[in-house]
Amino acid sequence: MSFRQFEEPSHASLYRKYREKPPEHLIERIIQFLKEKYSGPLNLVVDLGCGSGQCTFFLAKYFNKVLGTDISEAQINEALEESSVRKCDNIEFRVSRAEEIALADKSVQLITACVSAHWFDLEKVYEEGRRVLCPGGVMAFLCMDGLIAEQGNDLQRNLEFANIMEYANSKIEPYYAPPVAHAFNKYRDITIPYDDLTREYGYEMSSTANLSMILGAIRSFSAFQTLCKVKGLEEGESFIQQVKTRFLDVANVPNDNINENVFTIKRRYFVVMARV
Repeated sequence: MSFRQFEEPSHASLYRKYREKPPEHLIERIIQFLKEKYSGPLNLVVDLGCGSGQCTFFLAKYFNKVLGTDISEAQINEALEESSVRKCDNIEFRVSRAEEIALADKSVQLITACVSAHWFDLEKVYEEGRRVLCPGGVMAFLCMDGLIAEQGNDLQRNLEFANIMEYANSKIEPYYAPPVAHAFNKYRDITIPYDDLTREYGYEMSSTANLSMILGAIRSFSAFQTLCKVKGLEEGESFIQQVKTRFLDVANVPNDNINENVFTIKRRYFVVMARV
């Protein structure tokens, strides 16, 4: 069965603002994998569970047309707003289930899902993939490890940041829906039943950040949103304040300004992909 998350407009807005984007060299690797056995034109890619376009926009420069789909209307509304800002003319966004790809048979060269495949009814996705992918076409599922926060090369301080994130994750982990276990397991238990199955790890993204962005990323987690629904918004905000206080106790942040860009945040991505 598939699961529905990220339905609230406020959550989708957080997702668009704070959720990290995959490293471009991972997207390039997926395109390289596709071209190893496919030599035709790159006409169409479908990004399933596209959210607000974290991966979708990266694909636009490689394909004549990009279709991003998500079951959440709120996410698609955010993606459409972002697309209008970027003025993208070869990307289309649709509210649609991943298990139903409304495209012609053999018309797609690549299907991606970025930090979303674990929510799908995968057997139905695989069946749709066989239908819409052209010969040599690829299905690729990207996902990421936990958020890493660092400040310079201070090993002791960075270890304390890691402990803070471990504390934060331990508090919200009980509120993750069961499918997230696939992500925690680095998709090792997801096997795309096509040819040339490939698993690759260690694709790192890194960006400058401030504490407000780190806290925003935590707010965007589905588990945090569920915690707020179960325990109430006050409980959720109390938790965020605890994390904020712990960071400020350790970090070198001028005047405790949470908007000061004194951090580096990192994510390590992995991918499982195969071709028909």
